[in-house]
Amino acid sequence: MSANQRKLFAWGINSQLLKHQYLLSTWQFDGIIDREGDFAGSTIQDIPVCAAETVDVSASDTLLIVFDQSPESIQQLDSKGLEEGIDYVPLSKGLTYLANINITNLEHYHDKQLIIWGQNWITKLYQPRFEQLTTAFQVVNERSSENTLTAQINREQLLDIDPNKYLIVVCDESLETVEWLENKGFMFEKHYIFIGHPVEYSGQYALDPHLGHAYTNEAVSVQPPYDYIPGFLTLSNSIEPTHRIVVLGGSTTEGGVKTTSHRRWTNWAYFLHLELCQKDIPHIIYNGAVSGYQSTQDLLKVIREVIYLNPDNIIYLSGANDISEQQGLRDYPAIHRYQHDVFSKLQKNSPERGLNYGRKHNTSAAQRWYNNVSMMAAIAASQGIQFQCFLQPFLNPAVQLSDEEKQALANYDLRYAYRFTNTFNERLDAFYSEAKKLAVASPYITDISDAFDDQEACFRDMVHLNSKGNGILAKIILNKIGPLSG
Repeated sequence: MSANQRKLFAWGINSQLLKHQYLLSTWQFDGIIDREGDFAGSTIQDIPVCAAETVDVSASDTLLIVFDQSPESIQQLDSKGLEEGIDYVPLSKGLTYLANINITNLEHYHDKQLIIWGQNWITKLYQPRFEQLTTAFQVVNERSSENTLTAQINREQLLDIDPNKYLIVVCDESLETVEWLENKGFMFEKHYIFIGHPVEYSGQYALDPHLGHAYTNEAVSVQPPYDYIPGFLTLSNSIEPTHRIVVLGGSTTEGGVKTTSHRRWTNWAYFLHLELCQKDIPHIIYNGAVSGYQSTQDLLKVIREVIYLNPDNIIYLSGANDISEQQGLRDYPAIHRYQHDVFSKLQKNSPERGLNYGRKHNTSAAQRWYNNVSMMAAIAASQGIQFQCFLQPFLNPAVQLSDEEKQALANYDLRYAYRFTNTFNERLDAFYSEAKKLAVASPYITDISDAFDDQEACFRDMVHLNSKGNGILAKIILNKIGPLSG
């Protein structure tokens, strides 16, 4: 990414900077600002470290990603007259954009000129990329400066253009923007889209007696394009959909849920929704994926909830979570660790002797995954539902990797080295070598574990795809489950 049209600086040197230092070269930071000045003159990842007083941080073409988010650091920024969301953005908010968003959405609208809505840190961050595209106007409502992409207009002037010739790219994160566009007749994904706009979810995980943890059933508020029913985020383009699709899995599938500072938006299910919209297929997608779920939990969810949605299709992306065995107990995979913790405490005050979790399992992780998937397929077939499981792709160390992917591979080895006696890569190899053999003879399992071996820069860590990768994955899945027609 070229940084000629704007200057990107990291603010503060701390553990967060060292943890995410791969972003420095990936996004071509122009410099690192040392608040205290102790490391000025040195380099990190070949990027110069500067003292705070040597950089004009208030310049209109300068954007700060704040790694040091201490109260003293924020106070120092505020004392310089800088405004959060325009001049600087905390790493906790900007990380999703830096790591994941590749403006993949825009490839669906190659026949339209762009209108960039907003002038904030997001437009600064993507200014070099926007300038490479056919950008007609930039909507500026409040703060204005000479450092804009192209001709400025106000939002009322949008009413005079042909909405079918332009695509409004919303970089303003306010709900008021969405309400204004909708009230004026602009349709989401036809006339306007977001760039990595986060979906807010006010709920949290709740203890679940069957699944261990699940999303709370309390009423929640989400932003377009999502809606919410208990247990599922939904994406739809019709009040009378002809195709009802349930997607299941773990964090690689989980929808635009915000439960902590980590935000997800451009998962493959969202791109599947975009593909179906482009084909004018009336549909609704129920995204029931939950971070950390293994196949045992997904099997229980199919029995308890999914079949009662009366879907036409169940699409299941899985594999990685069954490798780690982080949720179910090793010998009792149907028992979640949360369930074990709760029952262990209850048992101390119970007249009953001990805990009974059934018979121990000595099958491999791959065999348990295959057994659970087979039962899901059988249940779906008994209800007249088309079922397809995809053995998910992973970052293959044997192929050409980007610098970011190499760093992700190293991070995963370090992460799992202290938790298991062998590294994640070794566990992954053992699982996939068996799972791939089991998948060969199954009509309801498609092995796409190698689908990205000839692609570069598609992963943001060992198993999670970035926006580019998820866009490709959606096409792979749609080609397999098709044909769907309007």
